[in-house]
Amino acid sequence: MQSFTFSAFAMMLMLAGQVHCDCWHGQLHGAELLDLSSSLAVDACKTMCDPTRQAIQACGDDATCLCRADTVASLLQCEQCMLTSLIVANVRMPDPRVGSQVVLSGYAAACNASDPALMPNATQTALAIPTADIDGTPFDWPGPSGIFLPTPALVLAVTAAAGMGGGFIYLLSNL
Repeated sequence: MQSFTFSAFAMMLMLAGQVHCDCWHGQLHGAELLDLSSSLAVDACKTMCDPTRQAIQACGDDATCLCRADTVASLLQCEQCMLTSLIVANVRMPDPRVGSQVVLSGYAAACNASDPALMPNATQTALAIPTADIDGTPFDWPGPSGIFLPTPALVLAVTAAAGMGGGFIYLLSNL
């Protein structure tokens, strides 16, 4: 029983080591929102995001300017462009601010915190799954790529699961 407990604990530790969380915590100010390092998505949307960056920097800390409908719409277009380019290239986000609904929701919450009358509505800050790439070429995105196991790994996983399940049933039947 002790070896089983140790084995189970060791297995949980090994599995826990495989978990990777791309978590990002922090507070952004307007000027830092689109201050992104060069990447595929950022470079592809440079012409769309540069005017947005300039508008946000020109507003400074003026909440009325930052939360205007045209500034929010420009930010939405920039984030939508980056999301589309990430999906077309099928790459991970290089930065949590690239093509992120969280950035848009946080921006709307910051507008609401400064003055509830300035809060953009949900449609002004909602990213959509794109139906065409940045150039307008239509594509049918089937969603994230499937995660599958090769046949030998699948056989091993099913055998291990069946052995563990049988062991558990045997253990419970002898209680």
